[in-house]
Amino acid sequence: MCLLLTALVISPRIILFILWLVDYTEKSFNGHLLPFLGFLLMPWTTFWCAIVWHNGQFGLISYIILFFCILADFGGHTAMAKKTSTKK
Repeated sequence: MCLLLTALVISPRIILFILWLVDYTEKSFNGHLLPFLGFLLMPWTTFWCAIVWHNGQFGLISYIILFFCILADFGGHTAMAKKTSTKK
């Protein structure tokens, strides 16, 4: 469990790749396009949606966590954009 949490903190893409290997995302998303795009663009959100959709339906707590996942993904994109714009 601690190893899983450590890997999750380090990179959600590693966990998404492992979930893809065991067909967890296939059962959650009914295809490979959305998990692939999520892997590239919004890994935290894709990871959370795969977990929730595979285990059941969204509830209030799930939506709150989804909101923070979206913030984490967009935060990463804006931080990267700021980093690249300062190099000019």
